[in-house]
Parts: sequence; C-alpha cells; structure tokens
Amino acid sequence: RMATDPGADQWEIVCLPSLALEAYPNLEEQRRKMRDGVYVPTSDPLGRKPGEALWPERYPADLLKARRVNLGPYDFEALFQQMPYMRQGGFFKREWFEIVDSGPGRAAVARVRFWDKAATVDGDYSAGVLISRDKQGVYYIEHVARGRWLTGERDRRMVEVGLRDYERYGPFVIWHQQDPGSAGLDSAKATNALLAEAGLRGRFEQVTGAKEVRAGQLQSAAQAGMVRLVRGAWNDAFLDELVAFPRGRHDDQVDAAASAYLKIFEMTRRRRESRIL
Repeated sequence: RMATDPGADQWEIVCLPSLALEAYPNLEEQRRKMRDGVYVPTSDPLGRKPGEALWPERYPADLLKARRVNLGPYDFEALFQQMPYMRQGGFFKREWFEIVDSGPGRAAVARVRFWDKAATVDGDYSAGVLISRDKQGVYYIEHVARGRWLTGERDRRMVEVGLRDYERYGPFVIWHQQDPGSAGLDSAKATNALLAEAGLRGRFEQVTGAKEVRAGQLQSAAQAGMVRLVRGAWNDAFLDELVAFPRGRHDDQVDAAASAYLKIFEMTRRRRESRIL
C-alpha cells in the first residue's frame, strides 16, 4: 500500500540479503515490484558491492554460492536473500510442464527462437527461448540460452546459438526484441546485420502491452497440457522463474517464451487460413 497510497503506513524496510544483490532497479521499478508484493532495495544498506557476503567470517561468498547451486534458486532466495515467492506459483504452475527427453526434431511443423535482450553484466539477463510445435499441436520448449552480457558479447552469443540451432534443426527465423526509441531501432538493425552476415534469418519487433497479457496464451496452453520442456540443465531456473511470475525479480525467460509461443501460434494460424482459402 505504501507504494501507491501516501496515506498508508510508510515503513522503513531493512533488507540484508546474504549476498549483496547484483543489480538494483530504479525507484519506479522498485515501486512497481512493491505493488506486486515484492520489496527490492535500490541500494545495499551496508554499501556492499554486488556479490559481497553479509557475514563473510561465518558464511563466505564462495560457500553461499555453492549453497545456491545445491539448494536451487527457490530455496536459496527465500532462506538467504529475503526474496520468498510461492513454490507452486500463481500465474504458472510447476506441474503443468512435463519434462520429456526430446522434442519433434526436424519433424516440427514450426520452430522459433525469440530473444529478450538486455545489455548489462550486472543487471537484467538476456534470454533466448527455442520453441517448436509438432503435428499434434503440442509445443516443446527445447532450449533456453541466458546470461548477463554487454551488447557485443550478447550479439556474439546470439550468433553462436543460432548457428548451433541451424546445424541441428535447419533454418528458421530468429526473432529479437526492439527497445523503444531510435537507439533501440539502431540496436535491433545492428543485431539483424550480424545475424545476416552469419547466414541466419533474423527479424525484430517492438514488444508492447502488459507482460501478463502477453504471457496469457502460453499460460492457457500450459494449463491444458500442451507445453512440454525438453530435459536440460536450464529446466530448474526456467521453472523457478515461471512460478515466480509476475512477482519474481526477473522475467526475461517468461517474456522470451511468451513471445516465441505467440510467433509459432501466429505462423500455424496463418497456414491453416491459407489452406482454407
């Protein structure tokens, strides 16, 4: 309430995560998160650098990072970082996503990788989600590439991932997000040029609308049992972000997955319409 109503109690919140958070949002982003019931500080109360331990003599940073791997993101965020969220999820539920050993391969009727792009090494993630659809109408999330990269490194990774995809599945369109403004358009064109130089088919679009609305069709398909995850090391982090959405700290994988799903849905719908005509 304090984020939206000055008449509400105005609390002083002390948040001391075991590892100083890697990035802090601006005040507007903080207030948006607070409206969703999540408090994220804009600075560390102790002035620590990102990744520094709260009590290094007892719990050094290396030990905490190992615990994060052993416990998984959900338990570590709740127990050590003061960032709890619902295990079962509100918007997405973990049990909706069956994990399978393989997708449709080259027999897929449609395939897209969509990149949600960022350009920092200590803030938001860049994420590229690969989704395919088989002849029975089942969608497969086949792979997620994710990392914190500056622009040049990010684009190089996009090319590397694209070349591996093409080698395995053959050519398809690689979509990526265009940020608002002329700078966003220039960046999107530059990314497309790099993809084209590597022999990859790139397209971009400006993503608009509320995140929950864009993710709504993916949510409906998942609840109906139409979305599978191909087994991989990325599964746990992806599911943890899904079930935390929209209250989680990050939503890059959700945004990319929702956009990829919408692209495949549009492709298959147009094909059906063209056959009818």
